[in-house]
Amino acid sequence: MCNKSRTGKRPHYRWNEIQPRHFQALAQSLPDPDLWSAMLAMARSVPQIITSVEKRLPADLKEPVWASITQGFANKAKEFLREAEKLPE
Repeated sequence: MCNKSRTGKRPHYRWNEIQPRHFQALAQSLPDPDLWSAMLAMARSVPQIITSVEKRLPADLKEPVWASITQGFANKAKEFLREAEKLPE
């Protein structure tokens, strides 16, 4: 996945280069004081989101495809929360 995030000296285009501190800086630069908390809440809700989506999947979706997507999504959310915990408020 590729995305552009510019919250520091240079833009980041690769998803794995965008760190929680970049999202925190983005949230703090916007007028919504609850945005960072909402981002954290969204990352915490990933397991429930996966369960909810899984119930609506087509029967012919191959298991390895679903497993790969959900494992990557869940791992990224855990990593995000682990690194976010180290950040100052």
